[in-house]
Amino acid sequence: MTESDTVFGGYGVWLRALRSRMGISQAQFGKRTGISTQHQKLLEGGYRCPGPTLLLLQNMMADNVAFTPAPECTAPRKTLRDHRT
Repeated sequence: MTESDTVFGGYGVWLRALRSRMGISQAQFGKRTGISTQHQKLLEGGYRCPGPTLLLLQNMMADNVAFTPAPECTAPRKTLRDHRT
């Protein structure tokens, strides 16, 4: 377990493992969830948390491949206000 796994609660590791179990790339996963590859990288790297809709979609995908639900994510979550500064 790396330092970021501890700090960010393992969400990025979970997401990477889910994508791996599905056998698809970050770009393919992003297309299925409607997010950019860059955002996917930030999520997997533990730099961002998903919004509630994206988290629900990812958990539904996990159910389809008999995978555990997502752990809590404690990484910072950017808002529109954060992008203006």
